[in-house]
Amino acid sequence: MAASRIPKGEDPDFLARAKLPHDPGSFANLVREAFQVHHDCLQDGDIADTLGVTKGRISQILGKPELLKPETVATLLEFIPSKEAKRQILIAWNRECFGLELGGKKLRGTVPAKFTVASLKRVDRLIREERLIQATELIQVGVEVVKEGEFRQLILDRAFWLYHKLNRPGSAAQIAETIFAEAEVNRDYPRMVFARLQTLRVLVHLPDVEVASVTRIMAWIESALHLIEERNEAKYATATHAFARRSLIATRLTLDERGVVLIEEAELATFHDTLSQELVPAKSYQKRFGIQFLLARVLIRLGDTFAAEEMLIKAFRAGDVKNLQGLESCGIVEARIMIQSGNLDKATRHLRVLSDNCFDAEDFYHGWLAEVELADTVIRSTPD
Repeated sequence: MAASRIPKGEDPDFLARAKLPHDPGSFANLVREAFQVHHDCLQDGDIADTLGVTKGRISQILGKPELLKPETVATLLEFIPSKEAKRQILIAWNRECFGLELGGKKLRGTVPAKFTVASLKRVDRLIREERLIQATELIQVGVEVVKEGEFRQLILDRAFWLYHKLNRPGSAAQIAETIFAEAEVNRDYPRMVFARLQTLRVLVHLPDVEVASVTRIMAWIESALHLIEERNEAKYATATHAFARRSLIATRLTLDERGVVLIEEAELATFHDTLSQELVPAKSYQKRFGIQFLLARVLIRLGDTFAAEEMLIKAFRAGDVKNLQGLESCGIVEARIMIQSGNLDKATRHLRVLSDNCFDAEDFYHGWLAEVELADTVIRSTPD
């Protein structure tokens, strides 16, 4: 899938990668990271200004490192105080010039001892480039050194998302509890509810999930909804009534899909009606994606695979590459439609490629989900 919307009338390819391959240890990326860390250079033009050269010259330097003279590399390194960053850049330049690897360490970039707004922008760039392990290393610095204010909450939001994507449920749960505790001190009820919803996201996918624990947290959320004010101007993530309702539906659906609880058809029909009503006024692609994606899952449980497929395509078109996990989530639900339709061989091939793509992108959470679906599909296909 190219990084753009799907042309009308074309079916989406849920297995296509939305981003180009990225090498975090390349000469160009290491130079950019070093100048961002030490000089807050977010664009190549900023590096040019720092060095006192034209942007075109920077494009030449970063685009063709194998043609650089040692003097040019030495000039670059004069502006970088970190010895480790210099070492990594020299290794990368040597490798791209001569194909030789001088060091055995895995190159992951430079992690600073401080965390600024520029650092958060760097985390977001690393996320877009599917370098989640490196983004996590950097966000951990932010969690440790930034202790208060709205900026800290933005950092905690990224930290939860990254731990969740890397399939680190314990770390994600710790972040959710930290968010709750800090929101409780400030009586920030929309934030408190959001934190409990994040805890649910972790809880429902634990191997031995306890329904009693899920029920207890869901009951707390429902009892706290009246404390939420719909208008909340905070930049960090908070819960609205509609978001909380959708999240509670998603929790019940996940437990049903896992076979932990059984949702009766009447309750599924209620979910369908509730979500359909919310879809009508929804304008933003994030909201439409979330609602349509849930509707597709409900329709699968109702046994209407044709309508589920149509709704899944609508969801993907609403969010496509702008949704950071829409590609992987849609791919997993597409496999469930194949399975329910009896196409086990096709589902097996689909899940195998989806799993590979997820792990290539360091999305271990969705990769694990794909592997679980794959294992179940293979077992179903095994003759008696």
